[in-house]
Order: sequence, then structure tokens, then C-alpha cells
Amino acid sequence: MRMKKSLKMLYLGNFPLKRAFWFYGNIIPLIYFICLFSVVLFFQEAPLESILNLKFTFKYTYQKIIVVVLGAIFLIYAYISTVGIWRSANKFEGKKYWSILAKLSILLAMLSYLKDMYKYFF
Repeated sequence: MRMKKSLKMLYLGNFPLKRAFWFYGNIIPLIYFICLFSVVLFFQEAPLESILNLKFTFKYTYQKIIVVVLGAIFLIYAYISTVGIWRSANKFEGKKYWSILAKLSILLAMLSYLKDMYKYFF
């Protein structure tokens, strides 16, 4: 229940920009990415070779389904955090350039997530 409330507060932009950007926009995605990457590596027959070639294949359909579902959850979270950081930036009362830099960086991050998901898994 607390997580749902935090996500709602984030989405509405009710966290200060610093917290929204650094914690919800950087630390949480990094932790999630590490977990997702660990799952992907666990499913690889030759993990080191997969990393070196940046090509990940799955022997069984259930493995790909798990990774796609986890990736979809990540993209949903990325959307929620992007909207929330954007709204927090709109409410930010400090120097305007921090608001602009936050918006620019989250847009670039979202594009990077989408590009990488397509490149490595499809």
C-alpha cells in the first residue's frame, strides 16, 4: 500500500525535484536494471559471451516471457517517474536551469531505455 501511495505522489509531482530526480529517477531504475540484467544473465547459456557480444537469447519461451514482463514493468515505472519528475520540475521554485536540465535528462533516459530494450531483446 505504501508503494502505491509513493507512486501516486511521484506521478502527481508531489515530491521535491531533487528527491524525484535522484531517488525515483536514478537510484530506483539503477537497482531495477541491475536486477533485470541479473535475470537475463541467469537465463543465458554463455553469460560472458552474451555480455561481450551484447546479444541475449533465450532457450525457452518462459524465459523470454519473464524478461518481457519485467521489461514492461520497468517501462511502466519509467513512464510514471518521467511524468512525475516533469511535474516536480514544473513546481520547482529554484533556479530555472535545474528544472530544464531535469526535463532534458529524463527525456534522454526514456529514449535510451526504449532504444536499448529494442536493440538487445528484439
